[in-house]
Amino acid sequence: MTFGRVLLRRLKRFAALSAAERALLRSALLVVVMARVALWILPLRVVRRAVARAASVAPEAPVDETVWAVKLTSDYVPRATCLTQALAVQALLSRSGYASRVEIGVAKEGAQAFEAHAWVMIGDQIVIGGPTVDHYSRLYGWELEK
Repeated sequence: MTFGRVLLRRLKRFAALSAAERALLRSALLVVVMARVALWILPLRVVRRAVARAASVAPEAPVDETVWAVKLTSDYVPRATCLTQALAVQALLSRSGYASRVEIGVAKEGAQAFEAHAWVMIGDQIVIGGPTVDHYSRLYGWELEK
């Protein structure tokens, strides 16, 4: 399939979405890009504030729609890692009134190489970065209130 056909198909799918879904995708893309760029050049505490600011203009959305938008837009952002996605989801969830926690863990003993992972939790439920993280020892985390 040619690049033009792929692009046309994606544009048709985007146009078929509701106005609210398109707005959420645009906001999610902005927040994911902000998180990715900020992680390259800034310390984490500054990144968290910058990403929260970028999310402040996003429309409110339910948890599942927020996660969908971040996952989808992350496919178009180079090196949008689990940490990038976790930061974006947490900021967008906070904007929508959900308190959440980002967890960062490292692979437990027996791993072939160093391996780290980030995920977001609401209460006891993993909303992105799961479904299970038993392979990781929690190293660091922070909460963001609604």
